[in-house]
Amino acid sequence: MYLQLNPAKSHLADVLVGVLEANTWHHVCLVTETSYSDDGFLSTFLRLTNDHRKWHIEANVRLSKRRDDLIDRKLRDFVVLQSRVIVLHCGAALARRVFQIAREHGLLQRGYAWFVTDDAIATAQRSLRDYPVGVVGLTFDHRRNYHDLIANSVSLMSKAADTLAGSVQTAGISASGTQDCWAEQSKHTYSEGRTLFRHLRNSSVTSAFGTLRFDADGRRQGVDVKLLNLVRRRSGHKRWRFVGASRNGTLRLSTIVWPGSTLVGPRGTGKMTLRVVTNIVPPFVVEQDAVLGTCFTGVPCLRVDTNRKSRLEAVFDDFERGVHEPGRPYEVHCCEGLSVKLIDRLAADLGFRYQLYISSDGEYGVPTGENGTWTGVVGDVESGAAHMAVGALSVTRARSAVVDFSVPYFYSGYSIIVSGRKRLIPLYAFMEPFDGWVWVSIVVTATIVAVALTLLEWNSPFGLNPWGRKRKTNYSLGSGLNMVYAILFQHTTKTKSPKAWPSKWLQNFWAGASIFVYSSYTANLAAFLAGRNSGVTVTGMHDPQLLEPNRRIGIIARTAVEGFMRHANSELLRKARKFAPTIRTDAVLTMLISKSILITAVCRHRNETLDAYLDDTPVLQYAALTTDYKCQLRLVENGFGEDAYAIGLQKDSWLKERINRKLLDYIENGFIDNLKDIYFRRSSCEGQFYDGQKAMQFDQHAGLYLLLVIGFFVCVLLLALEHATFKWMVPYWRRKPTDSFWKSLSMIFWSQVG
Repeated sequence: MYLQLNPAKSHLADVLVGVLEANTWHHVCLVTETSYSDDGFLSTFLRLTNDHRKWHIEANVRLSKRRDDLIDRKLRDFVVLQSRVIVLHCGAALARRVFQIAREHGLLQRGYAWFVTDDAIATAQRSLRDYPVGVVGLTFDHRRNYHDLIANSVSLMSKAADTLAGSVQTAGISASGTQDCWAEQSKHTYSEGRTLFRHLRNSSVTSAFGTLRFDADGRRQGVDVKLLNLVRRRSGHKRWRFVGASRNGTLRLSTIVWPGSTLVGPRGTGKMTLRVVTNIVPPFVVEQDAVLGTCFTGVPCLRVDTNRKSRLEAVFDDFERGVHEPGRPYEVHCCEGLSVKLIDRLAADLGFRYQLYISSDGEYGVPTGENGTWTGVVGDVESGAAHMAVGALSVTRARSAVVDFSVPYFYSGYSIIVSGRKRLIPLYAFMEPFDGWVWVSIVVTATIVAVALTLLEWNSPFGLNPWGRKRKTNYSLGSGLNMVYAILFQHTTKTKSPKAWPSKWLQNFWAGASIFVYSSYTANLAAFLAGRNSGVTVTGMHDPQLLEPNRRIGIIARTAVEGFMRHANSELLRKARKFAPTIRTDAVLTMLISKSILITAVCRHRNETLDAYLDDTPVLQYAALTTDYKCQLRLVENGFGEDAYAIGLQKDSWLKERINRKLLDYIENGFIDNLKDIYFRRSSCEGQFYDGQKAMQFDQHAGLYLLLVIGFFVCVLLLALEHATFKWMVPYWRRKPTDSFWKSLSMIFWSQVG
């Protein structure tokens, strides 16, 4: 425990940060001599500038005056940095050598600002010969009499002792004026010393000298710092000129001559470098392959496997040097699109350069539940890995809690896209108006009625049978089957009508039932073929067709539209999640057009297709415009929800206000509208989905022709069976005796006689 009367180097750092803040210079390079790294200046400066959203320490270099090669290599790197403000905290010998090498690299010319601390402020003209005109030095103001400082120190100790004496009883400290320093110390000595130190630290004295007080570490506060500016006299000699001071925490500056003999400080001839993260969603961000590592259209964008800030910095450093280091893979692609053109314009107008990369997980971001971190582009911006995010990034309440958004530059909503083309017609399409079991029931019922007709006619005394009135013809089972199916299918062929009244009544009942079956089939067939011809006719998000079991609805997981559907139609969302695609929207729409079996990368299950797909309206519009050349897709007119795209920024980012002003200018001067016109031209397919009745085509009747062909071959087979029966079975029956069953009248029931 001690009180430091000598001013600490940390005061110089405090004043220097104030000077930089006053000039809004937030990009700084630090050069520190190794032996000066622990004197408190560097640690204080880094602590005061630890807000990485605002301050950027682009270089923090430790040098030794014995290493000219290291000095040369480090200063060469300064040339490509954005920062034009360099702080030199070292002795005069190293400062002189640094200025000599900096001159060779052009770092002492106009547009730079150099600051040196007190030990580097040389006074000899021999040393100043290497110092550039315009350098600013910070040193302590020793003009005040140290006798006054000592007097104030004694007063401070007296004041602290008086305060301590007032609390003797509670503190338990002896009031004796002297103590034997060699005597055995009591167990309370250390605590008594801490009590005295606390009273000294909490006391202050004000006089003509100023206010004397100490901070928590015992260092003197309220230290005066003066700023000196190196200028050239008329005689040609250089001298330090007083240009300002910091007294009692108040900074006052006068005109400063900067390197290059200019009165204007550095504006930065280099450009600030920002990392921008995105996802591939046409038309906002469109990915193309680079040709031999070069982008002839668009800008380079890297595919990386990391979202860690340090690794991203190393990857882009490798990219700019044209190397691939082991353990840091990246792929160079080219990106263009509406959002890329927008960020290009912002970079040109705001004076920054950017490094574009694609999110490693391909998501826009959802909370993971682990420490509140996020995935996707939102997570990269939140963690500081990226300075901003662009693309089809929707503004949501949850995302706004962890990142800031600019003013929206694109407003839209959500929609559904379906296949608007004629569906694939199967060969059995003519049977689809009725369910398979309905067809089975019709055939079984018709056969039962035919058997019943024949039995009634066979057993009636007035029927066509071998007994009773013994008519010339008989009513066999074949006659009944012919009659029943002729009525069912509205045949006009000649049939044998029954003569018995029970058979006639049953025949008429069957005729009435057949009319109902025939008319129902005709109506259903027309409606079914019309539906096949027109595709899926969905009217909106709440259309009950979307919930039909045979409908497969797709939606990309972890997107804004999924979040909206969670509250608007959770039942449809649960259904859509079963078929959630994992590829881009344009690929999904290609599958909608082809109606081919989706590969595993598209759907989670094999042998499944999509009937409808939900996404952002502009994304669907562009994807349909660029993939649907035959007008086979239809965007449902009744969209739903409201959506807005904006640029994602780090919380409290200093970029937000500047970007907002520019975006509002772009909206007002029509730049955003021009971008929309480029990527969202009018589709030639509009109004072509329902243009009246279309002629029925061959594939809608192909099954009937196939049925006739099958029937022909069945008839040929029956003809062969008849010949076989006549050749072998009839002679066998003729050889039977007269009273044999095969020659009885009952066989007429099964025969073709009549």
